[in-house]
Amino acid sequence: MLFSIEGVLYWKMVSMLYSFCVYYYDSKNDKLVNIKNNIDVSNDGFIEFSIYHNSDFIITKGEVPDRT
Repeated sequence: MLFSIEGVLYWKMVSMLYSFCVYYYDSKNDKLVNIKNNIDVSNDGFIEFSIYHNSDFIITKGEVPDRT
C-alpha cells in the first residue's frame, strides 16, 4: 500500500553505541531494499526514518550485503 504522504517512524533502541541501517523486505523480489544508512540514535534513544508504504522493516547494525 503506497501512501500519498510521507510517514515517519520513531523506534526506541536498546543501544546507543552504533549507527543503524533500515531496510524493507521486498517480498515480490525476495530481497532487502535499503531505506537509510548511518542512522544515529538520538539522545533520548530513538532512531527516525521516513516510509512511503506499509512493509516489513528491518533495522540492522550495519549494511546487509547484496545477495545477487
